Amino acid sequence: MRVLVILCVWMVWLFPSAATAHDPGLSSTSVTLDRSANRLEASALFLEDDVTGLDGVSAPDVYLEIAGARVAATRVESIEAPDRHIRTRWTFPLSVGRLEVGLLGLESLAPGHRHFLRIQDPAGNVLDEAVLDARRASVTISGDIAASSRFLDFFRLGVLHIVGGADHMLFLLILLVASPTRAHVGAIVTTFTFAHSITLIAGTLGWAQPSANLVEPLIAASIVVAAVLNLARRQRTKWRLVLTFVFGLFHGFGFSSALSDLAIGSGAALAIPLAAFNLGVEAGQLAIAAITLPLWTRLLTPNRRTRFGVPVASTAAACAGAFWFVLRTT
Repeated sequence: MRVLVILCVWMVWLFPSAATAHDPGLSSTSVTLDRSANRLEASALFLEDDVTGLDGVSAPDVYLEIAGARVAATRVESIEAPDRHIRTRWTFPLSVGRLEVGLLGLESLAPGHRHFLRIQDPAGNVLDEAVLDARRASVTISGDIAASSRFLDFFRLGVLHIVGGADHMLFLLILLVASPTRAHVGAIVTTFTFAHSITLIAGTLGWAQPSANLVEPLIAASIVVAAVLNLARRQRTKWRLVLTFVFGLFHGFGFSSALSDLAIGSGAALAIPLAAFNLGVEAGQLAIAAITLPLWTRLLTPNRRTRFGVPVASTAAACAGAFWFVLRTT
């Protein structure tokens, strides 16, 4: 009975995101505010797959709101890339001093979709930036960005990214449930963190950016390999740590795509977002592990975990990983 409870918990967590196993979407808007010319120009970038109700290259169902007024897009274009993008542009004559800028229609996208908004002057100096969602869809330009507020925005983005990425967490958890000791659990978490931090930084800074067509199937394959090793009772700590590190590198490239898609800047401007996002990812994975593992050990005795729990969970994980692998290679 307890094994069935465990299996149900895994399935309830997995299948809401079974289509892609990733978070519900990220998009960005860059706003150039030229007060001397009383003009504002904005450009929004969406992944085509993230935009609901899209017909060809028509505008996403999202509108710029400036000073309380809804502004229609002035131009829409399709960008051919590995992942098809839609770019929407707006221009707006300014006649107000205090300016509130936001997007209407974020609630029409997938629940949990986040949108990065950056506002700058014509010289490229950042006036304000924020991570928006359906509950917080606008920002008032102050010209004075609080570092703490910016840090919390990207920390929250990192937490939501890992919590919404079922494939990343499933890979880690399927290794942890077969860990024989707390020391082994700590070694797995530390190795995974170290590996994906390397490639998160490298990918975000542009030092190495393998194609998503390679990274995404390998992330799915990592789940299958880890699950099969569990089923084969291959518990050698050294080789499991090697597996965690190697596949952790590819998971890090998956994380880096989130910040890369947001076009949050380069050089020193990346320091706070990159650090906060990475810490958010770590906090999210530790929180899920802290909730899942005590539940796992409480519901099943060591003998039942070995005989029934690990095989059942591993079989479910292998099926999910295989499904995602096929989905991402066809």
